Amino acid sequence: MRELLDDLFKELRDVIYYEDVGIHKIVDDSYIKPYYKQLTDISFEDWSKYHASKMLKIVDDMYLSEMMNTKKPLFVDKLSVDTSKPSCLRDFGIVSTCLIPFFLNDEIAFFITMPIFKEEHKYSDEEKSKAVDIVKKYNKILCIEEMFKREII
Repeated sequence: MRELLDDLFKELRDVIYYEDVGIHKIVDDSYIKPYYKQLTDISFEDWSKYHASKMLKIVDDMYLSEMMNTKKPLFVDKLSVDTSKPSCLRDFGIVSTCLIPFFLNDEIAFFITMPIFKEEHKYSDEEKSKAVDIVKKYNKILCIEEMFKREII
């Protein structure tokens, strides 16, 4: 499973050219929980602890809520555009990101995120299309039901 996720992350990095890729689990349709990431600038343990300290509720974030409601991928070039709307993503210092869902029985079970912290990224139509296609491919390859039963891999 880990090897498949590593392959998925590599394919996404080849399209969007950003190193930090993670997958989060949706818990009780209400919270997000870190599931897996490759070691980049922060260890998995630190990543998990930091997320746990924030207890991210989906309803508290306009972008996560939109993804859950529309069941569509979301590419956000500028998280700073509308600061009047709540975003826990902004609280993490993220300036651009994509949220691409994995489905189990037509419901979002996990999502990929590629947070960008330093400078905003304008996602091209080609990047969006390729990234979504890659995640759809792995949604068929990975055993999402088994992943969902596990805390972390």
